[in-house]
Amino acid sequence: MVRRPSRSPKPGRSKVGTSKGGTAIRVGKDGKVDAPCPQCATVYRVHADNLDQVISCQECGKVFPARHTAGRRAHAPDHTKAYVVFGIAALGLVAMFAVLASSSDKPAAKTNQAAKAQANPGAGYTVGTHPRSAQLLRWAEAVAANNRLVLQTHTDLTAVGKLLGAPYGEADAALKAIAGNALSAPLRELSPVSAVLASEADMTSPSGTGILYVVPKPEDARYRKDTRGEIELTFRKESDEQIVVTGWRMKTEPVRAAGQPKQDTPKAADAGLGALGGDKPADVEITDSGGTRKVAEAEPRAMGHWEKATPELQKLADQVVADILFSLSNETGAAGKFTRATLSVRTADEASAVVPRILNAMFELYQDPIANHDKLSHLNKALYTIVGWSVNYQVQGTGDDAKDKAARQSCVRQWFAWYHSNKGNLLKNREEQESTNEPADEPRK
Repeated sequence: MVRRPSRSPKPGRSKVGTSKGGTAIRVGKDGKVDAPCPQCATVYRVHADNLDQVISCQECGKVFPARHTAGRRAHAPDHTKAYVVFGIAALGLVAMFAVLASSSDKPAAKTNQAAKAQANPGAGYTVGTHPRSAQLLRWAEAVAANNRLVLQTHTDLTAVGKLLGAPYGEADAALKAIAGNALSAPLRELSPVSAVLASEADMTSPSGTGILYVVPKPEDARYRKDTRGEIELTFRKESDEQIVVTGWRMKTEPVRAAGQPKQDTPKAADAGLGALGGDKPADVEITDSGGTRKVAEAEPRAMGHWEKATPELQKLADQVVADILFSLSNETGAAGKFTRATLSVRTADEASAVVPRILNAMFELYQDPIANHDKLSHLNKALYTIVGWSVNYQVQGTGDDAKDKAARQSCVRQWFAWYHSNKGNLLKNREEQESTNEPADEPRK
């Protein structure tokens, strides 16, 4: 696809069907047609066989199907309305200065109102009209169209890449994961129609949540045509005017057509977003050094940052995990890292930010608990130190790798079950221990 300066189509071209509006489409000798941007009139040259592709205008950012404008004349933007508005605004300024000159009380009131509006960026908006909701919709449209230009500026590629199992810090790998991972399939296969913020607080908070409304595509026979779905998006503030998406989950799937099975939620590494900390806990009977008993277990999932974590809390959480694992090394400065890392988690918000990232590290090591035993043991000890609750993690092996693997994986599943049941108050056990003024028991060996 080639962009060139806006001009009218040359005569003498052959016809090839019609555009969406019924306009005859003429094809040039190079087999391409003109498809002007409906917003800024920038003309793109599109091959006649690719009229169904979606174009993202490089000048104004408008996203439009090529067929919708193919064959039409490129009209430069009409600035008449802008000039009229400018003239009215100028007259308004003149009137305002006249009022200011005749009154000494009213200017103070207007100044105070302006100051309040500046102090509250959400003033005058609703959850559906706020610029943040428009950015969420544009991001979803970019996922559907695989528009990398928009995805690069509207996505936290580090967070999303980690959630989707992409190599850490590789932006291109994260973009490929968005385009092909099972978790992002609903974003690609359903059509986004609108987005709203989850609450008024999300208009100004450093991080927040929005709801994306999606509908089935006309050719998708899996769903009823008169239904829609909801996808929950999480985001964080990148700058005063920009947010970036950090994750998502299917909240409500569109109603399935008769005879169409409900789609299964992707499991394990394919799931990417483990916002709820894995599946709901289930009682499982185990036998270990503590005897035979029933414990609650939940399947581990990848865990993103706590949805309410500020950038500072996110940084703290990642640093705590890095320091815990670094403390295992023989490098200079490793001694004492574990203690300093765990003691840095003091408040409930800090625990809410740190614990999911420790669980995420456990999830990454879960498949091979024999080779990753030392790291898992340290992460297990860190969780106990921070929250005051423990599982019976066997530090000493039995010599039977299969038995040790099953026991250690069970401990990881127990931690995910505990988080699922206690994420509303992660420090409950530690606070109960501190209230008794008695030292906590050591983790069981």
